[in-house]
Amino acid sequence: MVTRFRLADVGDVSVVEEKGSDGDPVYALRIVLSDGRELRLQGHSAPAGAPGRDRAGAIRRFLNFPVLDSPPREGRIDGDGIGSGTGRRR
Repeated sequence: MVTRFRLADVGDVSVVEEKGSDGDPVYALRIVLSDGRELRLQGHSAPAGAPGRDRAGAIRRFLNFPVLDSPPREGRIDGDGIGSGTGRRR
Protein backbone atom coordinates (compact mmCIF):
# COMPACT_ATOMS: atom_id res chain seq x y z
CA MET A 1 0.00 0.00 0.00
CA VAL A 2 1.23 3.49 -0.84
CA THR A 3 0.34 6.47 1.34
CA ARG A 4 0.71 9.83 -0.35
CA PHE A 5 1.30 12.97 1.68
CA ARG A 6 2.89 16.37 1.32
CA LEU A 7 6.25 17.01 2.99
CA ALA A 8 4.60 19.93 4.75
CA ASP A 9 2.32 17.39 6.49
CA VAL A 10 5.20 15.58 8.22
CA GLY A 11 5.04 16.39 11.92
CA ASP A 12 7.83 14.19 13.30
CA VAL A 13 10.42 11.58 12.34
CA SER A 14 11.60 9.09 14.95
CA VAL A 15 13.07 5.71 15.66
CA VAL A 16 10.75 3.52 17.69
CA GLU A 17 11.97 0.76 19.97
CA GLU A 18 9.78 -2.35 20.06
CA LYS A 19 10.17 -5.85 21.41
CA GLY A 20 10.96 -8.59 18.90
CA SER A 21 9.45 -12.07 19.03
CA ASP A 22 12.35 -13.18 21.22
CA GLY A 23 11.87 -10.26 23.61
CA ASP A 24 14.98 -8.38 22.48
CA PRO A 25 14.64 -4.76 21.35
CA VAL A 26 14.19 -4.03 17.63
CA TYR A 27 13.96 -0.61 15.98
CA ALA A 28 11.82 0.92 13.23
CA LEU A 29 11.77 4.29 11.46
CA ARG A 30 8.46 6.12 11.79
CA ILE A 31 6.98 9.41 10.67
CA VAL A 32 3.96 11.07 12.21
CA LEU A 33 1.79 13.21 9.95
CA SER A 34 0.11 16.39 11.17
CA ASP A 35 -3.26 14.58 11.17
CA GLY A 36 -1.86 12.04 13.65
CA ARG A 37 -1.31 9.13 11.25
CA GLU A 38 1.84 7.13 11.97
CA LEU A 39 3.70 5.55 9.05
CA ARG A 40 6.60 3.12 9.21
CA LEU A 41 9.34 3.87 6.71
CA GLN A 42 10.59 0.31 6.45
CA GLY A 43 8.98 -3.09 6.07
CA HIS A 44 10.45 -4.68 9.18
CA SER A 45 12.19 -3.74 12.38
CA ALA A 46 15.98 -3.97 12.65
CA PRO A 47 17.97 -5.39 15.57
CA ALA A 48 20.33 -2.38 15.82
CA GLY A 49 19.24 1.20 16.46
CA ALA A 50 22.27 3.11 15.11
CA PRO A 51 21.48 2.76 11.36
CA GLY A 52 17.90 3.86 12.01
CA ARG A 53 19.06 6.85 14.05
CA ASP A 54 21.38 7.88 11.20
CA ARG A 55 18.57 7.61 8.64
CA ALA A 56 16.07 9.42 10.85
CA GLY A 57 18.62 12.18 11.48
CA ALA A 58 19.21 12.59 7.73
CA ILE A 59 15.45 12.81 7.10
CA ARG A 60 15.04 15.36 9.92
CA ARG A 61 17.87 17.48 8.47
CA PHE A 62 16.31 17.28 4.97
CA LEU A 63 12.99 18.50 6.41
CA ASN A 64 14.73 21.27 8.41
CA PHE A 65 13.47 19.80 11.70
CA PRO A 66 15.30 20.86 14.84
CA VAL A 67 17.97 18.61 16.24
CA LEU A 68 16.64 17.03 19.42
CA ASP A 69 18.98 16.36 22.26
CA SER A 70 16.71 15.09 25.01
CA PRO A 71 17.04 12.05 27.26
CA PRO A 72 15.64 8.75 25.96
CA ARG A 73 11.99 7.95 26.57
CA GLU A 74 10.21 4.62 26.65
CA GLY A 75 9.52 3.51 23.08
CA ARG A 76 11.77 6.07 21.47
CA ILE A 77 15.45 6.65 20.82
CA ASP A 78 16.42 10.27 21.28
CA GLY A 79 19.65 12.13 20.67
CA ASP A 80 21.39 12.89 17.40
CA GLY A 81 18.23 14.70 16.30
CA ILE A 82 15.92 11.72 16.54
CA GLY A 83 13.03 11.08 18.84
CA SER A 84 9.93 12.60 20.21
CA GLY A 85 9.14 16.25 20.06
CA THR A 86 8.03 18.67 17.48
CA GLY A 87 9.18 18.42 13.94
CA ARG A 88 8.61 21.33 11.63
CA ARG A 89 7.94 24.61 13.38
CA ARG A 90 4.69 26.07 12.12
